[in-house]
Amino acid sequence: MDRHAYPSQPSRIHRSRTAALAIAMVCGALASHLRAQQSAGSQESQADIHFKAGLEKMRQGQFDIACPELLESYRLDPVPGALFTVAECEASWGKPATAIEHYEAFVNMLAPLDQARRDKFDERRRIALEKIGALTNAAPELEIDVAPTAPTHLVVKRNDAVVEASAYGVKKRVDVGRYLVTAELDGRIVWQRQLALAERDKARIDVPWPPLASPRESAAPATKESTSGANGLDKPRADSSSRTWLYVTGGFGALGLTTGLVAGALALGQKSKIDDNCPNQTCNPEGRSAVDRAKREALISTVGFSVGLAGATAATVLLMSSQPYPAEHRSADSFYVRPLATVSTRGGALVLDGEF
Repeated sequence: MDRHAYPSQPSRIHRSRTAALAIAMVCGALASHLRAQQSAGSQESQADIHFKAGLEKMRQGQFDIACPELLESYRLDPVPGALFTVAECEASWGKPATAIEHYEAFVNMLAPLDQARRDKFDERRRIALEKIGALTNAAPELEIDVAPTAPTHLVVKRNDAVVEASAYGVKKRVDVGRYLVTAELDGRIVWQRQLALAERDKARIDVPWPPLASPRESAAPATKESTSGANGLDKPRADSSSRTWLYVTGGFGALGLTTGLVAGALALGQKSKIDDNCPNQTCNPEGRSAVDRAKREALISTVGFSVGLAGATAATVLLMSSQPYPAEHRSADSFYVRPLATVSTRGGALVLDGEF
């Protein structure tokens, strides 16, 4: 039957409605042939009915309906061509991890076939292997670990799917979407955490024990290498990266402030020479030299203070962003601090000008 000989598709990942339409157009000949078989008196099986319905929904871009229909067709009649079609649908639907599993199963199904039949699937096998490589890079990863002090009968679930104890701390490719991780004890949810994953995200969730708060308030430590943008859910932090930048900006801040203080002190140290050699604001050569030197030191002091305060501000922002901070305490008002070192024939001063 034609489900065994589902035509090969172009070598690319179908991720859009346009791609789905292209797949369905290629399958048009198959549907016409099946209709011709019906008119000739052949009896259509339930697997064929689901397969045709799935192809039609793929053509319309309704992958949420098409993929289950195709999967049901494969369940009723598990042939390689149907499984390949299921994987193509899931890749177009944005389910990379699930599509990888079905592409791999399709490739494995070909091994026991006789050579003549296996040759008919060469093109689809090549496409499947290419898709596996591409989707592996795109699929997000989720790692769930559980505190070693947790009771052995604690049940951890990911979207209602039980996470086996052997999978704790193991990275797993998952589909793009939202996830609810729960911990149940004696049939009661004692902890839960929500997150959303986009392509190429890598996240880790640690289930604490004992639970830190009520199930609706739990906030387990999590890291995420890339985020999916604003989604109304908690966004995990890349802690190690934040600490590195905190040390770097803090070091620049300390160096800049030290430079500013030393240069400012040297600038002010010229005041006595300026007073002695610039009576009535008229300077002799030594006085003019002292004024020039003081101005240079004042400029260095100003730059040093600017760099130092910028570094200190950046370090403070990184420190604050790495800690929970209630939204009601945030202020939209901006602030600035500007250091100034001034020297003239009348004297010198160090000032901090700013707005809070």
